[in-house]
Formats: sequence, C-alpha cells, structure tokens
Amino acid sequence: MGENTGKKHGLEPDKEYLGIPRQDIPWYPSIDNKDCDACGTCVEYCKLGTFSFTPREDKVTVSSPFNCVVGCNGCQDKCPNSAISFPSTEVIDRVRKKYGV
Repeated sequence: MGENTGKKHGLEPDKEYLGIPRQDIPWYPSIDNKDCDACGTCVEYCKLGTFSFTPREDKVTVSSPFNCVVGCNGCQDKCPNSAISFPSTEVIDRVRKKYGV
C-alpha cells in the first residue's frame, strides 16, 4: 500500500454539521499506537481520508481528523486490533447544546 492521504473517491468532507462549523466539533478517532499494527484497514475503510498510511514509517495516523463524519465510528469495528477509539457521543451533545441545535 502506497502513501495515502487526504480525501478519496471524490467525496468531500462536511464543512458543517447541523449548521455548526465542523472544526468546532471534537469528534474524530484516536489510534493507540501500541495496538496498531499498521494493517491499513482503517485507511481503506474511510472514504474521506481521515487516516493516512506512511510506508517509510510503517505507521497509520489520523491525519485529517475533521474529515471524519460526525457520529461515525465504523472504522472502530473494522480494526482487527481494537486500536481505534472515539470520544463519547456526549461531546456532540454538548456542542449541539452550545449552538442551540
């Protein structure tokens, strides 16, 4: 697998969620590097390019966190090593409350 960064498949990440700027919503995955074996399953799964794989470092990173769809955690179930985690959905609720939506 070559280096993979940015959006894939011509899909564009959302700039807003319910009228809230995407950058104001701390919803994105974290990778536990001790459990991640850089298999690339998450890179292939996420069609918006949230993750990047860099062969020379043999490492997967969350290179574009705000490309992640708010509320999506599908990659977490796909990870064979359970190395991906997300914040509680309460972070989304708090931001929605702050913006009154």
